[in-house]
Amino acid sequence: MKNLLRNSLIASVVAVAGVVSGAGASFAGSAELKLNGNIPASCEFDQSNYSNSEISTTKTKDNIDTSIYWEGTFTVSCNHGGKVNITVDSVTESEQVAAIRKGSSLYGEYFEVFDSSIYQKLWANGLLSSVTPSPQPYNTGLLNYLFVLQVEPDAAGQTGIVAGDYGYTIQMTATPN
Repeated sequence: MKNLLRNSLIASVVAVAGVVSGAGASFAGSAELKLNGNIPASCEFDQSNYSNSEISTTKTKDNIDTSIYWEGTFTVSCNHGGKVNITVDSVTESEQVAAIRKGSSLYGEYFEVFDSSIYQKLWANGLLSSVTPSPQPYNTGLLNYLFVLQVEPDAAGQTGIVAGDYGYTIQMTATPN
């Protein structure tokens, strides 16, 4: 009888433990934690250093303007740091440049970007059209540029670059490398 009572008591404890452990599982909650986000592969040009209005000229010994050029700097910063590829998407010109392009005196135009180790022609037109076939990536930060329009003076009239308003708009894209 003593064994029967002891076995009954053990069975009761096991049954109560099972109910308690089953009750704990039935009251448990669950959660799903979802984490996501996107860091865009974006780079920005800082235009504060552009020297858009400063034009320089190259003259012949007869004081005829044979080329005009703009030079300056811009900064490219990317959210990843590192290196960046720069491409020229489009170049549009002022009416005066369009007139020179239609004439016979255009020698060529080009746009170069360079830093301390990489010097590349990213856009060119006319006889200066040797564009770097596969541009190498630049370090992000301060970059230099040079844009040149060059003509061959008319042998008879020696006109060179005539007076007028010259300008270009260059659309560029910087992508992380």
